[in-house]
Amino acid sequence: MDNIRVFLSSFFFLVCSLSHFCHSIDTLTKGESIKDGVASGNLISTDEKFELGFFSPSNSTLRYVGVWYHKIEEQTVVWVANRNNPISDRNGSFSIGSDGNLMVLDGNSNAVWSSKASNIESNTTTAKLSDDGNFILTSSENIGFVDKAYWQSFENPTDTYLPGMRVRVNRTMGDNHAFTSWKSASDPSPGNYTLGVDPHGAPQIIIWEHRKRRWRSGQWNSVIFTGVPETANLASFLYGFKLSPPDQSDGTMYFTYNPAKASDLLRFRISWDGHEEQLIWNEGNKNWTVMQRQPDDECELYNHCGDFGVCNKLESPKCRCMDGFVPKHVEQWNRGNWSDGCVRRTKLQCERNSSVAGQNGGSEDGFKRFKCMKLPDSAHVVTPRQSESCEKRCLQNCSCTAYAEITGIGCMIWSGNLVDVQEFNKDPSTLLLHIRLADSELDQLVFLILGGKRAISNAVIIVVVVVGSFVLAISAWLFWRFKGELEALYKDSPISCCKSSKVKITDPSSREFSIDLSGPSEGFIIDGSQVNSFAFGIHRKMNICVFIAID
Repeated sequence: MDNIRVFLSSFFFLVCSLSHFCHSIDTLTKGESIKDGVASGNLISTDEKFELGFFSPSNSTLRYVGVWYHKIEEQTVVWVANRNNPISDRNGSFSIGSDGNLMVLDGNSNAVWSSKASNIESNTTTAKLSDDGNFILTSSENIGFVDKAYWQSFENPTDTYLPGMRVRVNRTMGDNHAFTSWKSASDPSPGNYTLGVDPHGAPQIIIWEHRKRRWRSGQWNSVIFTGVPETANLASFLYGFKLSPPDQSDGTMYFTYNPAKASDLLRFRISWDGHEEQLIWNEGNKNWTVMQRQPDDECELYNHCGDFGVCNKLESPKCRCMDGFVPKHVEQWNRGNWSDGCVRRTKLQCERNSSVAGQNGGSEDGFKRFKCMKLPDSAHVVTPRQSESCEKRCLQNCSCTAYAEITGIGCMIWSGNLVDVQEFNKDPSTLLLHIRLADSELDQLVFLILGGKRAISNAVIIVVVVVGSFVLAISAWLFWRFKGELEALYKDSPISCCKSSKVKITDPSSREFSIDLSGPSEGFIIDGSQVNSFAFGIHRKMNICVFIAID
């Protein structure tokens, strides 16, 4: 029996040892290194989703240290260390240096990249490749703990956003150019495009080409980015992008992304040619499926139609001026060059008279409401005082050109030119933009039908009442004046079907009359069932003779 116990103990010890030996290694400690060309030394996350080691991009022989998906044959790199300083041969190594930082060394032991963490307090540091793709440098006592990290790849990304990352939003710190594209499909060095967040007003995702805006997502309304309404199908209370509450110390917030299925391989990236893409791995087809891509057409390019212009990809031409505005340069506009945009046809009343509407005479400016709009860029989010509306807040400042009240954002005010406006073909009903126009630009009756909010002067009310009364009076007089002629019509008509003298009247409640006036025996029917009071339909052998409607 003792021999059996010893055998079983030895067997299980051997199995456990082999299991431990064969299990992927996800940590790198001081004194260890990853050698280029020795794939068995690469780090692989515990769930075997990600791998870290040396690689070469397609059509390139240069060597880089990076992280990619372990089980996907089509090598998909999500992070690169030495993107600015590749190694030209296969003699490089990756290790933890004497100062505790991560280092990429070439064949001559020259450092070509370092994590450069300045807050390292421990003499022994360890780096771990986590299951979410984050590569974390900590002390040996806090392996894998993000809140104890000296350095982590999620805070030093290249071109790819992975679920679990946090993207900083801080108005004081300004624009956050978090991700930088590759220079080309085969060159990971920093390219021409960056992807990040503009924190001012309501936060937006922005693509920059160098320092110039190329595309923006529209303002965040606590559920979706309003300039990409189709993402409403991908977002919910639990899933999609989320914005954390502001940190009490410095007001910093963070965007995160929660996929609907944790098992999905999902990523966002800024491509080398300047597009933001959301991709998901299709295991059945063994390829990456693009869920969304921006900019996807000309109308999504930043301010494609110029200031005060509106772009609609289904219209021809795609660009038009907002109501109340005309092309700044007509000939250039007609040739399809819309970059200079539009200007006001009529100055605002406050511009003609004073800084506050309604002073120094003249009718005050009003607003026209537009639906289905990607709201303009550069909005200010304000909190009106208890007794004032968002509209009134705008009217108090002559520089205010538009306002909107958006659920999840509040009162938004625009000053100066309205830029980067796009018309959607689906109706995001909460996006109502109120554009300020001069009084003469607003047709009172049409404006009211469209649901605009604007005070109507007493003179206008008097004119409407007088004109309406006059029309009613004329109508009543004409009816009274020609009533006799209408009654005599049947007696004097030369048409034989209208001269029968035979008249048969049934129950008036049925509203049907059979009448035969002097003449042949053909009759006709008067049917009043289809009108408000009496309608006379006169028929003779299926031929209509007379139709008269009397209220």
